[in-house]
Amino acid sequence: MLKLYRTLYIKLYVLAKSLSCARQLHTLRYLLIALLVSIALSYSLSAFNLAHAEESIQDLKARIKSLESELSRRPKDPSAYPIPKSLTFCGDKIDLRKGDMQKRFELEVIKIIKNRYQVHLYIKRATAVFPEIEDIAKELNTCADLKFLAVVESALKPKVVSRAKATGWWQFMPATAKGFKLKVSKGLDERSDLRASTKAALTYLKRLYKRFDSWPLAMAGYNTGPNRLKRSSKKQKRGSFWDLDLYTEAERYSPRVLAMYYVLTHLKDYDFAKNLDDGWPQEPLVTYRVKLPKSKYQEVKYVTKTIKVKPPKSRDRKKRRKSKRSRTQTRKLKKKVLTVSSKLNYNTVAIALDVPVRDLRRYNPHLQGKHLPLDVAFNLYLPPSRSEYLMKHFPGHSGQAVHRNKAARELNTKLAPSAKVTERIILDHSLQSNSIEKAIKQLGGSINNTYQVKSGDQLWQIAARAQLSISQLKKINQLGPLSVLKVGQRLKLKLD
Repeated sequence: MLKLYRTLYIKLYVLAKSLSCARQLHTLRYLLIALLVSIALSYSLSAFNLAHAEESIQDLKARIKSLESELSRRPKDPSAYPIPKSLTFCGDKIDLRKGDMQKRFELEVIKIIKNRYQVHLYIKRATAVFPEIEDIAKELNTCADLKFLAVVESALKPKVVSRAKATGWWQFMPATAKGFKLKVSKGLDERSDLRASTKAALTYLKRLYKRFDSWPLAMAGYNTGPNRLKRSSKKQKRGSFWDLDLYTEAERYSPRVLAMYYVLTHLKDYDFAKNLDDGWPQEPLVTYRVKLPKSKYQEVKYVTKTIKVKPPKSRDRKKRRKSKRSRTQTRKLKKKVLTVSSKLNYNTVAIALDVPVRDLRRYNPHLQGKHLPLDVAFNLYLPPSRSEYLMKHFPGHSGQAVHRNKAARELNTKLAPSAKVTERIILDHSLQSNSIEKAIKQLGGSINNTYQVKSGDQLWQIAARAQLSISQLKKINQLGPLSVLKVGQRLKLKLD
């Protein structure tokens, strides 16, 4: 028995020496004290207590095993992780043994793996975003490895804004974005549109590679600007990115992208449990191209306002006396006021397309403000089986999808022929005749009758389908501010 205690004590002592974490050492000290106390007690206690001591030893063994397994899962010292001597990026082999290339690359690798929680978030987001970038890279016949540049630029978040006012997935400046036909306005910013901005970014990088014939130089040109990079290259008479003396951010940019590429493609080597396919799954989305005419949805009004104006001072005494009598004059101003139809606010559109408002905004981060943009074509991302709603509520739209993402293609859902498309808010004023009667019939009631509340119904949904405001529906049914809908309750949809 004493021999068993001795071996266990030595094992604990060796484990305590190998640990660096103060908390773990503190825990093991308590374990050693507990072991010594149990040894002292084992000599003084009877055979009954000896059996109890053996149980505590087994418990200690289990604790030691759990500590060892936890230690094996902990990240190693940075020097223990592999640093390659060369790597292949977009088909180009880059030898890192020349000059200080290895040092610059290793510095970026250490900075990436230092913040392991952030890398975990990159993995989570990449599962949904990377397939879309790969599809566009295939369309443009360019390198798919450039997707790691988006990780460095925006951490795969659509609405990131830098100090220099660069925005979106690929951090385009406003002038550069307009040069690649990305629309940047008050209600629409296509720098946050994944498909549109990715096409622009990959086209830009493809041109830069054609110009510099080197991916590190092309990526540095994307960051600092191609003309500035060309001037530095001419001035220093150096053609390689690794030999150029640039400002710190530009010098670190290409090694950072290469380090991000290497770490995220060798996650197991850096003790990450998950792969790039184990993140948040991609939601099935269908892309529609929409353009709303101003003539239908914008109202132009001229408002005449009467304002008081003080008369100008005159040098002539007689005129001054007259001006004192009428110190203020009235003048009429004609002011042009543009108002967008309330039918185009996001809440109304979300109800019409049968999509929650929050989801509509989440799917379309490029659409900003309170209303859909007018007289400009833009991408509208919706869940599958929404083409019928689009055709119904956006007159003139064919309902034909421009693109389906990978998840939507796999799902391949189609609107069942037997499924009913409920009558919802009509966005065109010319189609509103008898719409309330149609809506009431499809809700399950008649014009003179009432609607029976079903499980899951909400007051705003019933009001929207019947083309009434919530206040009107409350007034018709004499509902107070604290009234609660009950299943089976009958609501009037029209005044008697």
